[in-house]
Amino acid sequence: MTRLLVAARATTAARVVRSARRHGLSPVGVFTQTERDARWLSLLDDAAEVPSYDDVPALLAAARQTGASVLHPGVGFAAESAALARACLEAGLTWVGPSPQALELVTDKLALSRRAAELSVPVPLTLGPVTNLEELAQAATQVAGPAMLKTVHGGGGRGVLPLPGSSAGQLRRAWQSLAGLGPLLLQADVPNARHIEVQALADGAGGVMTLGTRECSLQRRAQKIMEEAPAPFLAEDLVQELEDWTCLVLGSAGLQGVATCEFLLPHAGTPVLLEVNARLQVEHAVSEEVSGMDLVRAQLVLAQGGDLDEVLATCGGSPLPSSRGAGTRLRVDGHAVEARLYAEDPDTLLPSQVALRALSIPLSTPDERAEVASHRPPSLPRLRVERGTYPGDAPQPAFSEPLALVSATAASREEALATLDAALEQVEVQGPATLVPLLRQALADPEMREPMDYRVTTRWVEEHLRPDAAGAGLPQEAPEPAKAAP
Repeated sequence: MTRLLVAARATTAARVVRSARRHGLSPVGVFTQTERDARWLSLLDDAAEVPSYDDVPALLAAARQTGASVLHPGVGFAAESAALARACLEAGLTWVGPSPQALELVTDKLALSRRAAELSVPVPLTLGPVTNLEELAQAATQVAGPAMLKTVHGGGGRGVLPLPGSSAGQLRRAWQSLAGLGPLLLQADVPNARHIEVQALADGAGGVMTLGTRECSLQRRAQKIMEEAPAPFLAEDLVQELEDWTCLVLGSAGLQGVATCEFLLPHAGTPVLLEVNARLQVEHAVSEEVSGMDLVRAQLVLAQGGDLDEVLATCGGSPLPSSRGAGTRLRVDGHAVEARLYAEDPDTLLPSQVALRALSIPLSTPDERAEVASHRPPSLPRLRVERGTYPGDAPQPAFSEPLALVSATAASREEALATLDAALEQVEVQGPATLVPLLRQALADPEMREPMDYRVTTRWVEEHLRPDAAGAGLPQEAPEPAKAAP
């Protein structure tokens, strides 16, 4: 049996393992020194220890040790690493992801901004590369209003600093915080904006299939805590436009596999492309639930030479017969919402590094690892739980990963939100504090349900729900090796 190396951990590893087995592959994996006794390792047929999940030589050695011929990079760490993709191909491994050349384009925010502009896809004003303080000061004179200083190759909400002004002191402090992380760019801020995503699949030859939109505005520290699909209260013409832009960008880049275009939608104004995530994302479950598509298995089909027709035949999903514009649109039924159960204090938003003693989550089925349901209208509410952390597992402060992901799917948004809230009410945790009270507060807030004046933006949690939280705001530290997929 062909072996698939899963270069991911915990919840992500468990998710990839499930689809790998459905696809007839034997899943093997890797772990770090502090995870030797982690329970999620029991899901694998074999595993090798590595210094870190983004150590390219170690991952290749692990593939040789475990007999793997296919490598899935998960959702973070090296999932968008052109170096890992190139090394896998040179070693004769099947790489589950885009080509190194496509990754180099879409992970370079400056190059992506230029490509999008060439395609007439709106982007924020983006200036760079900025390689010294003098260049930063010069770029700041060209931005009217607040800006964001970012690493060109950053992601996941890290390597980002707000620049509310352009005084010499503000510029110097911002430069000192990110200096040494490679080239930087200065980008005009988009205030009062929603974070909207379009989930897609691409075949590497210009063909693109979209699976609708996601709402990802509930965030703290520029990282998501709740997502839903489809994004609510969007006009159909706007959805069509976002999906067309996604097809143009991904098709032009020659991407193969799963990818997401992230857009910022201001309360008044034109949406702009923020970035492309050329990998599986944590929040992919809500798109799977409303489309019926197994996205992880779709990745495997495309990586092994299949096309989008084979994906539809193997992995679920139904194209809309009336698809128009660029690409193919899949049918979306019902509504899904997902909550990330991070081990954080719900009031301060600071991490809680207490060992997990017990975690009970209600399920609609007794099997936590139930397969992704085949496509069907969700006539009855259902729950889905993804988890990779169990009682007895040691805390892992080096990694930013939720204890579990809880999704609810129903025929309507109101019913999906109510189903998720009822599930969260029954969650029992012994040990660390979690964000469950904050998530339930968000679900109960009337502003979450105001269709005519929906004002839930990327800063809503920190400005409306937790304005005084010590752990609010953008990360002020350098990017961590444990990149959480936003």
